[in-house]
Amino acid sequence: MRIGSASRDRVVAWMNLQQTNRVIEAALEERLQARTNLSWPEFELLWRLQIAAEHPLRMNEIADQLLGSPSGVTRMADRLPAAPDAQAAGGQRRVGGPPLRARSRPLTS
Repeated sequence: MRIGSASRDRVVAWMNLQQTNRVIEAALEERLQARTNLSWPEFELLWRLQIAAEHPLRMNEIADQLLGSPSGVTRMADRLPAAPDAQAAGGQRRVGGPPLRARSRPLTS
């Protein structure tokens, strides 16, 4: 396949942008891990729970925001000792079940 010079320049620019993003993400995650002992996905989960503290969320809504599965997000939340208190009505935390409620609490001390 032959690519014109304008298209090639756009592809190269896109690849450079993606590489820059990976370098920045890696540096941020390294710093986050050192300061909080959290991975980027764990931090993002806590952040989204804190933002959503005013209204109920279903696990599938949180999973959609994080581009993950509801069961994977639930497992991640269960592993986090600093997670905001999250309770679903009736103790159920499954897709299609009652909404997950999170009470706001600072992410860092």
